[in-house]
Amino acid sequence: MAKEDNEITSVDVDVDNLVIELSSPITHGEETITQLEIRKPTVEDICRNGMLMQFDAQTGAVAVDMNIGRKYLVRLSNQPPSVINQMTPHDFIFAVHSLARFFQ
Repeated sequence: MAKEDNEITSVDVDVDNLVIELSSPITHGEETITQLEIRKPTVEDICRNGMLMQFDAQTGAVAVDMNIGRKYLVRLSNQPPSVINQMTPHDFIFAVHSLARFFQ
């Protein structure tokens, strides 16, 4: 049974990794990708990519930078940018927001 675009995507979390089930499979060459396995970032990853979340000291608001999130997904999932670019908006936003747990 296919998942609907508005259906919540699942995520399994342990201390070091995220496994995100995609609602829409991605084709990359001969491979069909149905999930992203994302490792925990290191200090080097943070220095290369920047902070995923930006804090506004005046308002107390926290915003996730989606461009930086894309960089993290490429680096931490060991997938090429072409795979991340094929994600549905729903899966992409869910995956980037799931990364936030590594920075809390």
